Amino acid sequence: MKSFLIHFLYKTFPYLLIINSIALVLFFLVKKSDFFSLFIINTIISLFFYSTTGIFFSYTLKLAQNTPSKFINGYMIISVFKLLLYLLVLILTLVFFKKQIKILLITYALNYFVFSILELKMVYKILKKL
Repeated sequence: MKSFLIHFLYKTFPYLLIINSIALVLFFLVKKSDFFSLFIINTIISLFFYSTTGIFFSYTLKLAQNTPSKFINGYMIISVFKLLLYLLVLILTLVFFKKQIKILLITYALNYFVFSILELKMVYKILKKL
């Protein structure tokens, strides 16, 4: 499992940097007054997605290796748990940072879509080899 996690984190780190660079420019253009606080919040959200997606990725592949017959059920359970966790974090973010709600929703959605696509792409590639 550890090697899957390291593989995922290594392959997706450039995307983490790209997302934060885009957010940095976006925050500077839109909210110069709240620039630093928005960037810190976005970095925390990006690191959250980066780490949790990596963990779920490694559990998914461990499940595929250990019990291929139960992979579909396990993958669905992992996906539901991941969605509920992401929803909880989104709600908490929106409750605590009401002032910057629009910009945070955009960056949250960007992080969600990028890391979900990367995870699915990498899981599919590895499952084809198994």
